[in-house]
Amino acid sequence: MNKLSLLNNTPVDLVYKYIDLSDPALNRTDSVRKDFDNNELRYSIRSALKNIPWIRYIYIIMPNERVSFLKSADLISQRIKYIKDNDLLGFDSSSSTTFEYNLWRLKDFGCSEHIIYANDDNFFGNPLKKEDFFYEDAGIVYPYTLYKDKTGSDMRHSIMTKYFIADKFLKKANPNTMYGFYYRVLSAHSITCAALQEKKLTFPKRPLNTLHNAIPLKLSEIKTCYNIVKKYYRYADVCLSSTTNETVQPSFQNLYGFYFVNAKNRKINSSLSYGISSIQRCTAEIGNYDLFCLNTGADGGSTEARRHEIKVMESLFPNPCPYEK
Repeated sequence: MNKLSLLNNTPVDLVYKYIDLSDPALNRTDSVRKDFDNNELRYSIRSALKNIPWIRYIYIIMPNERVSFLKSADLISQRIKYIKDNDLLGFDSSSSTTFEYNLWRLKDFGCSEHIIYANDDNFFGNPLKKEDFFYEDAGIVYPYTLYKDKTGSDMRHSIMTKYFIADKFLKKANPNTMYGFYYRVLSAHSITCAALQEKKLTFPKRPLNTLHNAIPLKLSEIKTCYNIVKKYYRYADVCLSSTTNETVQPSFQNLYGFYFVNAKNRKINSSLSYGISSIQRCTAEIGNYDLFCLNTGADGGSTEARRHEIKVMESLFPNPCPYEK
């Protein structure tokens, strides 16, 4: 039997979390930083259909009724499907972290067990294979943990060693006295340590850095992370069922990667290249990375920066996909 036959026959769906607050039909007052739509999703979908064409469906989770630049739902349903975010969670929320921990609920909407999860500002820069994201071991397909070995890992590790005693961190750490980013990372690692200690497992193998890029996941394993937070975290409700982003929400990607690398010996693929750039400083060279993110940046998305980003995205992915109007 072909070594990759199981992997080749395993369906993989691409899942976006999306919100267009400029939609006049959207009667909501979400307090989120992204208060405009700069067409990133248009170019992200183009990049996906060009460079990972083996994906089965594209699921778009959103509060909007439709994506403005796409054809009607019946004309795109063979490849692109909408899910109302309220249908997924059961309530309105603008918290990306809450959605990430609840993505396991996608199983009730026909989504495959194996997914690639992305935000609308995540892009696929080069042709990639399914085996860049997933691998087969003993007849089971697993997602790689995507990991970048640099980006301040030494500094983060020195900070983490002070708090790796899970009970100390989880009971005493005050999110109001720490930078939000570090609390989100450290709380994710401490929750993981609590779960690993109960399993009497040795930890940590290494701290894992978030990539701000698309990542492969399994729905059942997302449910595992959900249950870990629910069992070990004092702010579990704020994390799992919040209507807004909160500082006390532990980083989903850190927890997912750190737990499965330590508890399940998950393989790490550090061979892919990753890029991130603010929209006002991005250039076409960002497209040389396998995966990259165009982030709003410190200026909050000025008109000039937004125009510049569109020019860069158009230069990288100029060809409309078949599902655009």
